[in-house]
Amino acid sequence: MGFVMTEEDGFFVPVAVCDHCGREAGPESLVLWDMAASRTFGAERRMLVACEDECLEALAQGASENESEWVAVALDAYLAGLVERLAIDPGAVLERERAAAAAEETRREGPE
Repeated sequence: MGFVMTEEDGFFVPVAVCDHCGREAGPESLVLWDMAASRTFGAERRMLVACEDECLEALAQGASENESEWVAVALDAYLAGLVERLAIDPGAVLERERAAAAAEETRREGPE
């Protein structure tokens, strides 16, 4: 599962979901990936999300059956690195999205 969109209060929001138990992940969660596959391009470059140590162990155990070497990084560190690599300005993005949400709310409340 990993990263998905879900609906909350009439809006779609991004959520990280544990690949083992399906619960929503938090900032203390981990992102895992296959070290060997990270050196290639294609579908095998899959990443997994683990929301807690028990899920990490279960995912790692399943991965070890494939004789892969999996590594992990904190979810918040992964996301911060991605934001930096893509040169995203989080403040500007949030401001833009809040303005769009406010405009949509005004449109919904307006006369039909």
